[in-house]
Amino acid sequence: MSREWVERMTGVTGAVEISPAPPARDGSRVAGALVEIEGVSRRFGRVVALQEVSLTIRRGELVFVVGPSEAGKTTLLRLIHGDLVPSRGSIRVDGFQLARRWRWFLPRLRRRVGVIFQDHRLLPDMTAQGNVAFALQATNLWLPPGEVAARARARLREVGLAGRANAYPGQLSGGQQRRLAIARALALEPVLLLADEPTANLDRGNAERVLELLERRWRAGTTVVVATHDQELARSRGARTVQLREGRVVADLPAVEEAG
Repeated sequence: MSREWVERMTGVTGAVEISPAPPARDGSRVAGALVEIEGVSRRFGRVVALQEVSLTIRRGELVFVVGPSEAGKTTLLRLIHGDLVPSRGSIRVDGFQLARRWRWFLPRLRRRVGVIFQDHRLLPDMTAQGNVAFALQATNLWLPPGEVAARARARLREVGLAGRANAYPGQLSGGQQRRLAIARALALEPVLLLADEPTANLDRGNAERVLELLERRWRAGTTVVVATHDQELARSRGARTVQLREGRVVADLPAVEEAG
């Protein structure tokens, strides 16, 4: 398998030690910020996917990015993950500046940012445990096999798939595949978790279970960003909601504080 294929399928980058980018000047930072997006636009040829987006996500936040199809949600997540660089503007994630020389420190960034793809990108010839273990091994070649297996089993237990560890993706239901994708993203204990339409094509029961898993990880301290077209589902969680339309931020609604 080529490194490029592994990165595309799993969202994790090989274990290459690379120094991080120089830190930004203190005057440009927002206190507690994990993601800082400033005046970002992204074009694909003549198509403008994002237009002058500015957004700050603080450590420990749960944020829903909502909007209709082609609003720019997936593009925004891909920019934060480092799959794309902005056509204009700047992005800083966990101290890494993604607008310049980004590939030099991408491996280290990817060990800090987990991603759940809309199409799962599970490895069909590996078991559920093998998929999670592979993500761990791809980023840390020196991790003992016993520890890899133990961590993989722990993540499967976390998402309720301990009893399906030896099943292949094709033997799992759609909801189980989505939970396996979450387990793989959590394998590296990321500080930031990105989820692209994690409830798409799921019935309400499975959708709720997936969101509960993401919220549980958020309560454990991980910053979670969820892209979804389902605005009602997003607002029902009481979390901060950023609305995109035609590539622009049209609303940024704060989290609703629970009474009590």
